[in-house]
Amino acid sequence: MVVFDAHSDYALHVHREHIKGIKDVLKVQHLPFLRKGGVNIEVLTVGGDFDLFPEFDSQNYNTILQVLDSIHNEISNNPDLFVLIRNSKDFDEIKNKKIGFILALEGANSIEDDFSRLHKYYDLGLRSIALTHNNRNQFADGCAENPAGGLSDLGKDYVKELNNLNVAIDLSHISEPSFWDVLDIIEKPPVATHSNAKSLCNHPRNLTDDQIKAIAERNGVIGINFFSIFIDNNGRKATVDRLIDHIDHIVELVGLNHIGFGPDFLNYYIKDLKSLDEQLDDTFGDNLDFGAIYEVIRDVTEFPNLIGSIQKRGYSDRDIGKIQGENFVRVYKEILE
Repeated sequence: MVVFDAHSDYALHVHREHIKGIKDVLKVQHLPFLRKGGVNIEVLTVGGDFDLFPEFDSQNYNTILQVLDSIHNEISNNPDLFVLIRNSKDFDEIKNKKIGFILALEGANSIEDDFSRLHKYYDLGLRSIALTHNNRNQFADGCAENPAGGLSDLGKDYVKELNNLNVAIDLSHISEPSFWDVLDIIEKPPVATHSNAKSLCNHPRNLTDDQIKAIAERNGVIGINFFSIFIDNNGRKATVDRLIDHIDHIVELVGLNHIGFGPDFLNYYIKDLKSLDEQLDDTFGDNLDFGAIYEVIRDVTEFPNLIGSIQKRGYSDRDIGKIQGENFVRVYKEILE
């Protein structure tokens, strides 16, 4: 069965290692973990409206091109191991025991008002885009804006262009008014790659029940985020059981066809993040210390353990297959054509 990780920062880590002169990062540093966890498909963020590392600017257009180049080099150097997924037919390659990568942008500030930049990203394989990260850009408001607004006129044109390109539109991080504006325009199923249920954890990054229903009504899918502060109102009390409560809630609300995994694993670089605790305090006012920001499932090798815990809740093998990957494959195949 397919295991689909709908949100990771491997591409940024790969580029950071390349800057240091380290090569074959996917093969040497990540492939053993992916194999142990049974992962077939990863969505890789290549940049966005955030600042993680002092070595490079994740919001800069030229830097994002360099990240894309780093990933292309790693994939092309290992064609027997990896495949870049650009269209629905490319999913067939994972049957040959290759790991498929879908390239994503987490916040579109780098495009500015120049859609030729979007087209360049697309030509280089970008197939999933979140309009914002947490804050406002020229297209939309992020989830941390208060009061929050909707799409700008440029943002509406941007969503229409994403429709034309058959690029997945990721609704994680976006403000609720902007969320509804996107759904008024979107033509393909929406995804929220790493968001949980707000009714269980009242965090700005999570989705209301009405938002969850709206995604499901459009045949979309939501990836459950494993980061503790999105699982429980007190991040220190987040547990695997509480994580599965979010799965149960979404399944009870909209059924089994609209839920997947979007872990947001940080184990491979969390110690090096630049003032992560301060960034989150500035954005959300959580006043969490760094030690309290951790993931309940710490890396991809623990997927089998998580799946075992989900099975204990009474989910069948068929149910598990949908949750761990089939739902996301279905939706991305429909979007990418």
